[in-house]
Amino acid sequence: MFRWWHRTATVDPMSLWSRRRNLSALARLTPTAPVGGGSAHRPHRPHRARWAAIGAAVAVSLGGGSVLVASASVTSGTRSVYVPITPCRLFDTRPGADNVGPRATPLGAGEAVSFVGRGASGRCAIPTDAIGLQLNVTVLNGTSTSYLTVWATGDSQPLASSLNWRSGDGPIPNAVTTSLSAGGGLSVFNFAGTVDVFADVTGYYADHNFDDRYYTRAQIDAMISGAAGVVGPQGPAGPAGPAGAAGAAGAPGASGPAGVSCSTDTSAQLTASQLGQLRWDLDPGRPLTVGVGAQPRGIAFDGTSIWVTNSDSDDVTKIDPTTGDVIGTYAVGDYPFGIAFDGTSIWVSNRDSASLTQLDVNTGAVVNTISLSPGTSNYGLVWDGTHLWTNHNTFGVLRINPSTEVVSPFSFPGGTGFALGFDGSHIWVPSRQNPVVSRVDIANPADPPVQVTVGSLPYGVAFDGEAVWVANEGSNTVTKITNISAATPATTSLAAGSTPRGVMFDGSCIWVSNYNAGTISRFDIRLNSRVDIPTGTTAVRTMAFDGSSIWLVSGDSASVRRLRN
Repeated sequence: MFRWWHRTATVDPMSLWSRRRNLSALARLTPTAPVGGGSAHRPHRPHRARWAAIGAAVAVSLGGGSVLVASASVTSGTRSVYVPITPCRLFDTRPGADNVGPRATPLGAGEAVSFVGRGASGRCAIPTDAIGLQLNVTVLNGTSTSYLTVWATGDSQPLASSLNWRSGDGPIPNAVTTSLSAGGGLSVFNFAGTVDVFADVTGYYADHNFDDRYYTRAQIDAMISGAAGVVGPQGPAGPAGPAGAAGAAGAPGASGPAGVSCSTDTSAQLTASQLGQLRWDLDPGRPLTVGVGAQPRGIAFDGTSIWVTNSDSDDVTKIDPTTGDVIGTYAVGDYPFGIAFDGTSIWVSNRDSASLTQLDVNTGAVVNTISLSPGTSNYGLVWDGTHLWTNHNTFGVLRINPSTEVVSPFSFPGGTGFALGFDGSHIWVPSRQNPVVSRVDIANPADPPVQVTVGSLPYGVAFDGEAVWVANEGSNTVTKITNISAATPATTSLAAGSTPRGVMFDGSCIWVSNYNAGTISRFDIRLNSRVDIPTGTTAVRTMAFDGSSIWLVSGDSASVRRLRN
């Protein structure tokens, strides 16, 4: 029996036939001795040489590419083959510019993370028939002596390690070979501490059908005798055929980002009969102007009424947002500035009397007054669910416990401004001395704050549920801050109108009041696009949203104005 070539081969029958005839002639010219003589075995060598030559000829001729059927006496079937590629980064858990793939944080102790190892993944494009990968895996920034294990997702985790390191080591690389799951996944496990991991693919493994079978002498004779003639040269190309039928329509593409969607359907505020009669004068959301006290400054909505601080008349005005009627005017401290609602009471920050006034939300009566720091000034006001916070010209910010009346000052570089923002975990404090806002952790307010660079003279601050927005009065810009809990949050600067001050979120869009432009700007929080809307008034300081309409505080008149959003 002779070991033959791979099954994926092409036979040149004429070449085989020619070799067979030549070898047969060679056999006839060789003397033959009777069996049993002293040189009995020598005459058979040409016969064996003949078949060895035929085997070589067939082996050479079967290197082409068509399928040749033969019986197997040794194994055949599918085995993997290695395909090297130009190295590419599959994943990198480091944050920022180094990050590749879905993970941007180190692996924790005892944590296993899965990655996709086929198709478009990270910066790689691995064929979808890959069954395994050859990787160069590197660990760095390990905080503890540990090891890494890499294996196919869904399989039992091996007891062997792929990579080992000690605490304090620099980057440690190692070559790792791993199979992939049926879905193309691989898993990475870290034993102890935290560690960053990145992996580069240098090659992949794919299934390949091998045939290592053997052929007998009789099978070779049968192949040669039944082989077809030599294939002639290729003829000229025929004319092009008719166009085929159109293929099936592809799957719908992904939906594009939604556009600005801040408008309210005002038709829902009127009855069908009122709509038919064109009674827009009865629309509760129609624009109107309401007179308040002198120099209105701060504004808040308590779920039922609009409240406005009047700095020069030292009082607060309560307004019915549906009718525009003034419900009452209530005396507070000297130069009321900021205002906030804590769920049960209205609180007012009195700048020149250095105090906070608590008002009954139903009657407007003064419930309590909390003294802060005599001889100093406090401005904006925000409620974090437990404490009140106010800007302070000496300390930076003050935290006030309304139950115990304990006042805690917190100072930091850059000073403070006139407004505050709250994102659920942090107080955001703009500086009037530097182009920064300071992020104060409400759980650890004594820790040094994280300072984020924004535009010149930052003023108003608002949180949209994901990003923090800051109006920069001196640079006519708005800064959008994302990754707000990161050590270094990201920022995007957007053009605004002239002298932007107030910032407000209505549940869909960010609104910015442009003090010197007589407009407010509406920003789409996804696209960052901007639309400017005339207000019919100038010197708009700040704004509030009552669930259907926007209320503007005008600094050049003793009034507030209601607009549809």
